Amino acid sequence: MEFWYLYVLICTSALIFAIFIPDKYRIFIIWGLLTYLWVIGSFRYMIGTDYYSYVKLYTRYSDIGIMDVLDQFNEPLFTFICMVLNDTGFDFQMLFVVFNSLILIMYYKGVRYFFKYNYSILFAIVVFALFASFGGYFQSWNGIRQYAAMGILFFSSRYILERKFIKFLLCMFISVGLHYSAIIFLPFYWLFRFNIKKEIVVLLLSVELILSLTGIFNTLFMQILTLTGSFVTRYGNYLGMSVGSSGITITQLFIFELISFVVILYGMYSNDDKKSKVIINFSIIYIACKILFLYSFGNIIDLVTKRICVYFMWFFLMYITLYIENFIKYKKNISKAFIIALVIVSAFDFAYIRGIDHLSNDTESQISLVPSVGNINYEFNFKLIK
Repeated sequence: MEFWYLYVLICTSALIFAIFIPDKYRIFIIWGLLTYLWVIGSFRYMIGTDYYSYVKLYTRYSDIGIMDVLDQFNEPLFTFICMVLNDTGFDFQMLFVVFNSLILIMYYKGVRYFFKYNYSILFAIVVFALFASFGGYFQSWNGIRQYAAMGILFFSSRYILERKFIKFLLCMFISVGLHYSAIIFLPFYWLFRFNIKKEIVVLLLSVELILSLTGIFNTLFMQILTLTGSFVTRYGNYLGMSVGSSGITITQLFIFELISFVVILYGMYSNDDKKSKVIINFSIIYIACKILFLYSFGNIIDLVTKRICVYFMWFFLMYITLYIENFIKYKKNISKAFIIALVIVSAFDFAYIRGIDHLSNDTESQISLVPSVGNINYEFNFKLIK
């Protein structure tokens, strides 16, 4: 656990230290923190539930040709990257370097597009690094394909705002080549413009909460999933599975998300510009998805549906960051903005440490024969050449 305590300390300290220097010099803290995240994410060894599975996949694609790419089980672009890295003599660790680099670059470029102040950008990076649930940086060490797809779509949101459909479609094509589930983001090129009053948003979320708490939605969804399971072969084998018992920690984190969403919704000073609108609307979609599956954590419904709502997770982190930036911009009270930022990050710190601790004590992880499942003992691996 010592490594993770240090990790949390470094991320939080970066935010605190930035308070005492001018905003133009905070770019150096941003690059320092990104470099730190890149090193520990790129050169980790056997950290991340699917790490070992990716190693086996990488080995499997070591002897295929270019004409065999489309015939493989995994997405074609992922398969092609594995083939190229193998053919150029790289060891499996280079796969994690490539995907981790892509994830961090796309996240940073997306954040830089949405926000003006370096402190806001630093805050967005810190909350991403400390978010303990699906969507945060630690979880990206597990689902590297989907997170790379998420990063490209997050970056492509600028083309939604600028109405550049061809560029958006190109990003969509690349994302689907990395993870097929990315296709669900396509309709939102046209659907992002809706503008709903705050009262209506809260009312709709309240109705969803009732459907979730009563179990009505989960029952209906499970019936639909059962009917389509034979057709959706990609996830049909998940039916009836159990995926662990981490529901308590995740539910507590979601309650924090929900409270934060409502408080910020009524505390936002302005959301008139297009960038704010897309952040808020995609955050509404994320919270709505999470509410509908509130009591499905730890079972098959959660396993399948988080593939959907995770594409909007980073916009929720931008939503929290937007509140900080709005506070600086309209209230002109920097010290209060810093205090709010530190309170939010402190809550993320607590949830992160609890999540790592739970992972280390999870009974299903302890009995797993896969060495990367439930492993939190950090080790570096700098071997990049076979």
